[in-house]
Amino acid sequence: MHRNRRRPASRIHSALATFSWLPRLVALAELAAYGSNCTINLGYALAAMFPISQNAAIGAACALCVALSAFSDRLFAYVGLLSSVATVVILGLLLYGGPDSWATDMSYLADPGYIPSTFALIFFAVGTHPLIVGVMHTTRSPTDLRMSILGAWPIATTVSVLCGGMAYRIYGSALQPDVMANIGGELRRIAGVWMAIKVLGNAVPLARPLANAYARSLRWLPPGDSAGPLLMMPVMVLLATAAMFFADRLEAFYSVAGCYAILGAVLSVSPVAYLLWQLARARDDASDL
Repeated sequence: MHRNRRRPASRIHSALATFSWLPRLVALAELAAYGSNCTINLGYALAAMFPISQNAAIGAACALCVALSAFSDRLFAYVGLLSSVATVVILGLLLYGGPDSWATDMSYLADPGYIPSTFALIFFAVGTHPLIVGVMHTTRSPTDLRMSILGAWPIATTVSVLCGGMAYRIYGSALQPDVMANIGGELRRIAGVWMAIKVLGNAVPLARPLANAYARSLRWLPPGDSAGPLLMMPVMVLLATAAMFFADRLEAFYSVAGCYAILGAVLSVSPVAYLLWQLARARDDASDL
């Protein structure tokens, strides 16, 4: 009887394990989307600071990330607070450098066909769970990790809603998806410095799991080790290539990433992980009987 009670859970566990490659693939696609976005933003930042072309700036961003991959993810986790400060500074420069009078050409719903893309953009903007790894490196226990995430969400939501709403009220329909494109003059150079600080804290930790995945599948990387510059180079080249293609197509990039990568991760990774966790708990409880 005890054996029969455990058999259905074992069958479900085997079935879920068979399809475990799907959420893993979706999670890697999500990291690739965020990694390409970081490369785009870092390229924008370098182009704002130095007189170089957009593609050259993205190439330089790729080389910089490859060099910084020699450092461990724990080191990048410690600059997370500075990255958050950089976000607030950039938003402040966006609001401060706006036109003298508020915009009058505001179309709240110009075309209903944009509604699906709007939801995709929201999913992309709030999909912060790839950053959880960095937070985990700086917390001492799962309880501290949970408290950090639950405490950061209301703050991030409040800042995003207030600054986003005020920016649209100031710029109107002229507001560009790239925050750097809305800032001109000397403020653009200052914003480029802070954007580089913001992105450099996330670019390498988001791209390294991609290098770890392919290197371990080829048995080039032992379990427990992390990819260094040599293994990171092919990943960063691919991310830079995607960044060069989508740099002038940000709306399309965010929509596609939000519809497929981020939404797919939300609908596949979390439910499968939760079910496997519950089945593991059930097996532990059954073994205690």
